Amino acid sequence: FAYLCAHGAIHCWFRLKWLADIGALLARQPEGGVERLYLVADARGVGRCAAQAILLCRQLLGTAIPDQLITTLSRNSVVRRLEAIAMKAMTAETEPTEQAFGTFWANLSHFLLDLSWRYWLAELKVQLISPVDILTLPLTDKLQLLYPALRMPLWLYRQSIHRPPAASGGLAS
Repeated sequence: FAYLCAHGAIHCWFRLKWLADIGALLARQPEGGVERLYLVADARGVGRCAAQAILLCRQLLGTAIPDQLITTLSRNSVVRRLEAIAMKAMTAETEPTEQAFGTFWANLSHFLLDLSWRYWLAELKVQLISPVDILTLPLTDKLQLLYPALRMPLWLYRQSIHRPPAASGGLAS
């Protein structure tokens, strides 16, 4: 449960199948089982991911979740924000990777999943040095330190080459 919630949260649940798997798991829980799953996930450091998944399951799939747990999870403004970001990603007409700036909110939401400095440091490393950047522009070992500075220009470059062509209409030039 904890792993599935973390995986879905990292990708903003943009594939409904992932949430359906969580919903099926929650629906089979005996009384008190959903709360236990949440507490174990929280103890493993993915409480916000689990909270987001539980709230989304109730909202989108109608999964029966105890009202007391929903009330507790909904009190957290960060969890509510994560839920809103996921809803936006899940209801978009195209996958986030196919939209201009489509992964921006997903990447930003990663920093909401945990507030520990170790997590943020690891997330910064992931965000500032992308494997795609390394493949796009291979640098020698001595120049590897330039990747964080090149992150935004390389990202903008990729966004510009992946944009769909403008619809042709009107007068031909």
